Amino acid sequence: MTAGLQAVVKGDVDVVPISDQILASEIANGNAAESDIKIIHESGAIPAEAMVVAEHVDQATRDKLTEFLTSYDNEQYFTDVIKVPGARFIECDMSDYEEIIELNKIINDF
Repeated sequence: MTAGLQAVVKGDVDVVPISDQILASEIANGNAAESDIKIIHESGAIPAEAMVVAEHVDQATRDKLTEFLTSYDNEQYFTDVIKVPGARFIECDMSDYEEIIELNKIINDF
């Protein structure tokens, strides 16, 4: 079980962030019951496990990497390694994280 979820279940903390996929997996594996938690906020989709490129990498190489990753279509890889059948790599930028950044600012204001 993830440390955050375990802390909520044990009553050590009141709120933790957790991805919907991880939460569903923990519940499906019997590590937490749906009755153990209450979802108080759900954000929109947030790209996970971002791959970043160093600033010194030229644009042509960046474009090749982006093209390769966003067109990668090996279902076996996504099912066996990423553990999400049907998943694919997508291109994203900081605007994809604006909602969660804003939520973080609100939480930090408390």
